[in-house]
Amino acid sequence: MCHQFGFVKELPHIRETTICIPTTLPYLMSHFLPRKGKKGDRPLVVPKGSTNLAFMGQFTENGECVMLVESSVRSAQMGVCTLLNLDKKVPPVYTGIHSPVVFFRALATLLK
Repeated sequence: MCHQFGFVKELPHIRETTICIPTTLPYLMSHFLPRKGKKGDRPLVVPKGSTNLAFMGQFTENGECVMLVESSVRSAQMGVCTLLNLDKKVPPVYTGIHSPVVFFRALATLLK
């Protein structure tokens, strides 16, 4: 990292005065953990009755796959549209699952 950020001259001093303790990411696998139920174990993006509070992030109940980092942004969009009473829906995530082009590209990749 020191080389990446251009701290080459300071590297000897940094090594002498720094303690680095490698750790793991304890919640890294939380996306893959089983949920208690299909709904109800996560807060809604805009809780019922809320007029000025919305939750955002991958661990909100937004009706979409939580594996996408994009869902953090999408939950924020849902909150804004709901709280401001905008007549705008956040467009669904395009997955390409029914696209013939995507199918044939995947097939070509598999046959390589």
